[in-house]
Amino acid sequence: MSGLTFTDLPALSEAIEEYAPSVKLVALVLANETEATQSQLAETTLLPARTVREALAELKSAGVVESRPLIMDARQTLYSIATNDDATVQHRASLVAE
Repeated sequence: MSGLTFTDLPALSEAIEEYAPSVKLVALVLANETEATQSQLAETTLLPARTVREALAELKSAGVVESRPLIMDARQTLYSIATNDDATVQHRASLVAE
């Protein structure tokens, strides 16, 4: 399975073009992981938890990221890239299927 890049997701790339590199990294990891908790993102990106938290807040306020409670542990939140267009959903699904 190959990972997504910003060239694969032009709408995402355009939406976060002006953000800091840490915000872009969190968005790219979420695009590849489908969904993750804040601690999983911190572990994957090697960014401090505070930086991940701030990046998620910026992405969420921009409408790029969605969140929902983790069913197994309501104290945690799952984050994912907002799926506003069918092309992105289909592209991500095809990569997961490979």
